[in-house]
Amino acid sequence: MRVGVKFKTNPTSAQKLIFARWAGCARNIYNAKVEEDTYYRSFRRNSLALTGYPLPNDTAYSHLRSEEMPWLDEVPSQILRNSVVNWRDGLERYNKGLASLPTKKKKSNRTSVTLTRELFEFVPQSDGTHQLVIGTKRFPFGVLSFHAHRKYGIPNTIILSRHNADYFVSFNYEVEKVEVVADADLLAHLQTFTVAELLAQTEGHDRGVAIAVQSSDGTAYDFTPEQKRHIERIQVHIKELQKKLARQIKGSVRHTRTKRQISKLHATLANIRLDFAHQTSHRITNKKVLLHVFEALLVANMTAAPAPKQDETGKFIPNGAAAKAGLNKAILMVAWGMILQFTTYKAARRGALVVAVPAHHSSQECAHCGYTHPNNRVSQSQFVCGRCGHVANADENASTVIKQRGVVLVLSQLLQIKTKKKTGSKLRVRATEAVTNTPAGTRGSARREESQTGTTKALFPAASLKREASKTSEPTAAGWPAENVGVRGSLADYQLDLFSL
Repeated sequence: MRVGVKFKTNPTSAQKLIFARWAGCARNIYNAKVEEDTYYRSFRRNSLALTGYPLPNDTAYSHLRSEEMPWLDEVPSQILRNSVVNWRDGLERYNKGLASLPTKKKKSNRTSVTLTRELFEFVPQSDGTHQLVIGTKRFPFGVLSFHAHRKYGIPNTIILSRHNADYFVSFNYEVEKVEVVADADLLAHLQTFTVAELLAQTEGHDRGVAIAVQSSDGTAYDFTPEQKRHIERIQVHIKELQKKLARQIKGSVRHTRTKRQISKLHATLANIRLDFAHQTSHRITNKKVLLHVFEALLVANMTAAPAPKQDETGKFIPNGAAAKAGLNKAILMVAWGMILQFTTYKAARRGALVVAVPAHHSSQECAHCGYTHPNNRVSQSQFVCGRCGHVANADENASTVIKQRGVVLVLSQLLQIKTKKKTGSKLRVRATEAVTNTPAGTRGSARREESQTGTTKALFPAASLKREASKTSEPTAAGWPAENVGVRGSLADYQLDLFSL
């Protein structure tokens, strides 16, 4: 098992200049390989495919070192080689369908250079620490001091990076193998539980803006009041600096200085989010439960800019973009994606499983009787069921609903583990034989009919749960159509109903 670390460094002024030279040459070679690949791909579309020759896909770079670029001889050749290898790795990821084609890198505040064992050495010291010596006899870099805030192992490769005015060294190293239960084995174990047993070993988590994460056990995870005040001050300062930047001459010294100040403030906000995501995921996974359930939120879609609106004459009219921008900013600040990502890998190390269920109407559904209606959500924080009178905190009620949906999904035998092409695994639902035999022409119409009648409750993209007695009429609020109201009983009342996608 490999573990990654990232330490802050304190390079000297001379070392900063050397780093800039190394990173610039590495970026130059990388961009040259990208341009070369783009050229050959365009050539292949026109005539290369007719000749039968394959697309050049090598790591050669000696032909790029010419009199036109003499500065490439001022850095170790390993720097150039490693940059080409990074390009080749990106190309292989594209060929496997894991990423898009490598693109040219820009000269910006965030840059890095990869160093292999020929270019660095961790020299042991008498106090148990190490001294990081970088460079070769011809191209010395010197001793790079760094602050190690935790224990680490000796790596084979390190990455020197610069973000704004801060410099870092990051690497990964091998640790003692930790016995991690495979997701498929853990899922099979959970499927042997009864409903009551699995409910006792499950915790649901509702992610929101007012409260970042609300768990079904009543625990709320959010920024502290001091952090919120600090974030607000930083955001106000950023807005002031952006106004100042707009009045300055682009490319001037003051313009560059203001941009650097804005970048530092954004980096501070990013560090606050990262720390909050790690702290929250650690507290969540420290609980002795076997199943964590989250909502399957498409954050990228939720934070997309609204489409422009036009009237009959073609004139653009207000589309709520300003209000949507504020909501997008608040959503991104609470780091929903990082919390789920960090919780997933930390839970795996502790022998727990993380699943995601659709969030449709989870804030409107009663966790006590299953009655679903918009009027159940009295306010942002209060939930009052219009059918059974159940009163609870709205976020806590939603987290309980998410917990119940996760239990139903696991026990329904619909959840399958599908290994990704890259590391990790993803939960999928596979249709049963009965659904596979459904005539292809009737599947879409069946789904449309269900979406209109509101008799099913989708708990996964290819799965829905339906109660046998859901056809009976239920009391509804005035002005709300009966077909849009869902009523759910106990978990044992469900029958499974699949429609293949």
